[in-house]
Amino acid sequence: MRIIVILLAVLFVTASEAQSTYQAADLQKFTDLYLEAKKDKPDGSTKLQELMDIHQISPERYRSILHLSLVKELPELASNEITFINALKKEKVIATIEKEKRLKSLLTQNDFDFDQYIEMQKMYKSDLKFQQILKPYFQKSLARN
Repeated sequence: MRIIVILLAVLFVTASEAQSTYQAADLQKFTDLYLEAKKDKPDGSTKLQELMDIHQISPERYRSILHLSLVKELPELASNEITFINALKKEKVIATIEKEKRLKSLLTQNDFDFDQYIEMQKMYKSDLKFQQILKPYFQKSLARN
């Protein structure tokens, strides 16, 4: 019984610390911006299909290469397949850079600090208590949309 009381006290203190670190307005703004950023996803499937067409890679061969690369057994690749893989890696880097630019633009438009957003995003993805704190803010944001 004593252990449960201690655990509940630690949970309460940790949750109140996270809530006191950020104001309610910051928490609401973060959830709104997080959901807005999630909506902003470019269509990667068309770019993938374009690259497959350019390098003459069939969907079956792409699946085969992908499957084998996941189990760390890269097959012998033809030169067009190697070029395709390199182009795909380059596109991924470009997409990551563009995503960060769009996020920074969104945060600037809404007067929210990028570093604070990244810190809160890391906490949201890794801290169950912080997720519980944000739950009502997400519900409120989703109800508005």
